[in-house]
Amino acid sequence: MTNDTMTRRVYPRLTDVVWWALRKQFQRTMPATVTQNYMATVLKLNAGTARSVITNLQYMGLLDDDAHPTALANAWRDDNSYPQACKQMFAAIYPDELKDIAPPPDVDRGTVQTWFMRELATGSESARQLAALYVLLAVADPSGPTPKTTKTSSSEPRPATKPRAAAPRARASKAEVTHAARPAVALPTPQIAVQVNIDPSMSPEQIDQVFRSMAEHLYGRTE
Repeated sequence: MTNDTMTRRVYPRLTDVVWWALRKQFQRTMPATVTQNYMATVLKLNAGTARSVITNLQYMGLLDDDAHPTALANAWRDDNSYPQACKQMFAAIYPDELKDIAPPPDVDRGTVQTWFMRELATGSESARQLAALYVLLAVADPSGPTPKTTKTSSSEPRPATKPRAAAPRARASKAEVTHAARPAVALPTPQIAVQVNIDPSMSPEQIDQVFRSMAEHLYGRTE
């Protein structure tokens, strides 16, 4: 990188998605030439974005002026040499001021984004992409993007729970207690009082006849 390039304050801009997708493609097979059609096809980009990616890769040294992959690109796609390739690009691209503000490997992306916004008088989205590439080169980790944690959806079925056994009845209902505590009521036995007036003039035979008649009609007894 020449001093003239530094004075023009040109910095490459690639998103995380493009970075890892292109590296994965280079790991499968290294193309002889990275054309606009190649870039648009493998990364599913429009023509303008594909041209921009090629230009940024050339600026970083991964492609030469004829869009051929360089030795640095071959080192970049290999896990063992990836950290060294990133360090080489990191040292060549960014000024000492930014590297002093946000030294690798633990980089605060927000700080880098703010620096780019002030340095280049650019918008937040542009600064975000510039900061994303800075962090990728500073960290130099070939393991790829960190997978996002998947939350359990409320629509997913939950494990069935056993139905709770009915608790034993500790006490009877109020109605049952009242009924159990109430003593049985004996029905009253009907009683009949009979008053017999005996005439003194009646003979014993007549008196006996009176009592036999009472027993027959009241108690159903007969001799």
